[in-house]
Amino acid sequence: MTRRLRRLSTGLVLLCVLALGANAQESRKAAIPIDPVDGMLSAFETHQIVSLTEGTHGNEQSHEFRLALVRNPRFAAVVDDIVVEFGNSRYQGLMDRFVNGGDVPYEQLRHVWQDTTQPHDVWDRPIYEEFFRAIRRINGSLSGERRIRIVLADPPIDWSQIKDFQDLLPWLKRRPFDEAAIVEREVLAKGRRALLIAGAGHHLNGSPLLKAIGAHGVEPFKVWATTTKENLADLEPSVGSWPRPSLTLVKGTVLGQADIRDFYGIGGGAPAGPLEKQFDAILYLGPPSSLTESHLAPELCSDRQYLDMRLPRLRMAAENGAPDWLKDFLAYCDGVAGTRRRR
Repeated sequence: MTRRLRRLSTGLVLLCVLALGANAQESRKAAIPIDPVDGMLSAFETHQIVSLTEGTHGNEQSHEFRLALVRNPRFAAVVDDIVVEFGNSRYQGLMDRFVNGGDVPYEQLRHVWQDTTQPHDVWDRPIYEEFFRAIRRINGSLSGERRIRIVLADPPIDWSQIKDFQDLLPWLKRRPFDEAAIVEREVLAKGRRALLIAGAGHHLNGSPLLKAIGAHGVEPFKVWATTTKENLADLEPSVGSWPRPSLTLVKGTVLGQADIRDFYGIGGGAPAGPLEKQFDAILYLGPPSSLTESHLAPELCSDRQYLDMRLPRLRMAAENGAPDWLKDFLAYCDGVAGTRRRR
């Protein structure tokens, strides 16, 4: 073949590839919004496990949707458990007693979310305690066999035994494996249906949690909650007219074809590839400018018992690669109290 023919042949191949790519893009359908509560509950009709990312931890719109979901009367009829990362499994018995209406003093209950393996103050924000209390109120109107169980998935760390970061590190490494083992033991082995609520990294294919679920022959229905890091209207212009919140299935859509890093953030830990390879649906909460964040109760900034617990842990994190948690905490408390409360 002459050089001219080779160039012509190469050019024709390139044109064919481009044409095929264009046709594939054109064949992608527009994402269609549906009622998010109905969509999530419908997923439970065909899936034992439905997982929902939290979006940005502390996001108020994500929390409001979770409350709307669990308060729907259909939820308790089809869901047995809610597995959360924002609770220390050391206190599972205490949580069982609390959500079933038992008398649990606040001084004991607060250890559930304040004493996880995570040194930060995010779980101390009121939306997490409010979620537990919402389940307690819902269970108050349900018969014993239909009451919803909260399953705490963080490792059973005892902070009285943690003196430095080297003591904490093994617990941090255990975190994804403990979560997987707890879901296996408390949900899958018992044939129960569960909603899993955790950060996006827990839901990625290949994580210990997803491997454990897959080992039981279960395929979860996975939902990505959008928060402040992405604007879906940049990818799907019709999003601007969608109700807030909305749920949309992503397979075969333009959104589904988008690189997951457009959502997760390049460098944020997600592997490159289409979103639809990792998630089944997107929970749209609104454009980034409309979303808000829950903040620590101001009175905690002057609560000596609380500060004596939280500040050493934040300093430990700051000295080992996470300085922003301490910086943000002090800046917030400066703003609400006027002075920094330091030990």
